[in-house]
Amino acid sequence: MLGSLDGGEPRVLLQGESNAAYASGHILFLRERALMARPFDPDALEFTGDAFPLAEDITYVGPASLGVFSVSQNGVLAYLSGQTDTGYRLHWFNRKGEETGTLGEKGLLFDPRISPDGQRVAMAMPGSAPGTVSLWIHDVRRNTRTRFTFETGADIQPSWSPDGQSLLFSSNRSGEYEIHRKPVSGTGEAAQLTSTGKGKFHGKLSPDGRWLAYWTTEEKLGTEIHLLDTEGNGTPVPLLSSRFNEVDPVFSPDGRWLAYSSDESGRFETYITAFSGGNGKPEVRGKWQVSTNGGSRPVWRRDGREIYFKDLSGNLMAADIRAAGDTLEIGAPHKLMEISPSVSNLSLFDVTGNGQKFLLSLPVNPKSSNPLTLVVNWTADLKKR
Repeated sequence: MLGSLDGGEPRVLLQGESNAAYASGHILFLRERALMARPFDPDALEFTGDAFPLAEDITYVGPASLGVFSVSQNGVLAYLSGQTDTGYRLHWFNRKGEETGTLGEKGLLFDPRISPDGQRVAMAMPGSAPGTVSLWIHDVRRNTRTRFTFETGADIQPSWSPDGQSLLFSSNRSGEYEIHRKPVSGTGEAAQLTSTGKGKFHGKLSPDGRWLAYWTTEEKLGTEIHLLDTEGNGTPVPLLSSRFNEVDPVFSPDGRWLAYSSDESGRFETYITAFSGGNGKPEVRGKWQVSTNGGSRPVWRRDGREIYFKDLSGNLMAADIRAAGDTLEIGAPHKLMEISPSVSNLSLFDVTGNGQKFLLSLPVNPKSSNPLTLVVNWTADLKKR
């Protein structure tokens, strides 16, 4: 697409299924894993010739519609060749960081979420078409995996309702990412819970099922946490809003506390605030910092006495939580396990209710030997064409 910083409607430059880059009078993009360059006039904003190939067999990450290449403005081009094995597999670990088993076959598995009864795992898996993601449910006892959503677009970030009878998820099936809810029985259609036209992510229900917390983007405030009364008029209200970014809200099992992450310190740390939703007027009060070396994606233990998160080093951490009236006593965070440095995104984890087993989605072959090619003055041969 081509858009103007002065406003106006954007227009389509070309149809494609990869990222694009402009450099040296050309737009570069992928076409069937070939790196293409097409002459482009930045003043007239028009193409001036046909596309031609620069290199073949470029690494392509289908779920992200991403060709692995980069180009600078002084004639340097870099790209990765060959296909990487981007398969993931679900692994069980104990509190000592020892692997105790795997769950199902490998695939592109994201955001595994264990059901309240521990018998099912919801996950997101990209489809064959670029930009499509569906939700699947894995039956732990039967070791079978069943597709749960079938719409076009991307259904991501599943979370279970407290009773385990439905799944909440973000979906862009209607344009922007909105929070939807669908019964796991498969007997009903997905209901769209939000509709304000701004992307909404990581929706979580309170234990009584009344309050829906999620984070969204505000133009001047960054990301903030909103709350929707599912029994009310459908109008969301800001719950945590500041000039910083607040994300990943999750209610404590008793509904009295809300954990989240914020970058108010200059990096994301995990915090807890007291929550009250009485009389339909939600409010928060107080704030306790849980993490000390970065913290994101908090998960509560079922009894509310421990919370888990990932730190800046990619470690899976835990901290003891003790409620004392209207205040909290938080223990020093301690490391449960160290994950391979190749696994940078520990959002791909969940914890059983008793806090004894951890489910992580890990790459099957985390190391890649594919060659990285660097081309200096890649435009030198263009005059010969």
